[in-house]
Amino acid sequence: NAEPAGRLHEAQGTAHTCGGTPEAVGVRIPVSLPGTDKEQLGMDVLFAKGCGWVQRVSGEGAVPRWNAEHPDKEVRVGDQIVFVNGTSRGDMLPRLWKADTLHMVVRRG
Repeated sequence: NAEPAGRLHEAQGTAHTCGGTPEAVGVRIPVSLPGTDKEQLGMDVLFAKGCGWVQRVSGEGAVPRWNAEHPDKEVRVGDQIVFVNGTSRGDMLPRLWKADTLHMVVRRG
């Protein structure tokens, strides 16, 4: 499994599971970011079995900028990415990199 630009990691095995459906209980945080690519997102994401978790937020990029501008809705390490541009599960990954505006929902447990 490739790790493009150190931003994406795909897990092997069963160490991570989705932990429920996108409708499961937890604080849901809507996030809207201007168009971005994997060099500008500013977070590392671990994907396993169609689900994504924020593994790191860097000092630069769209996500750290969002966090600085929206401290009450910041994206944190450990947040689960539930939706990306209206899609949950399987095809979220390509949507992280291919959008004029990235709309995602993260869930904090």
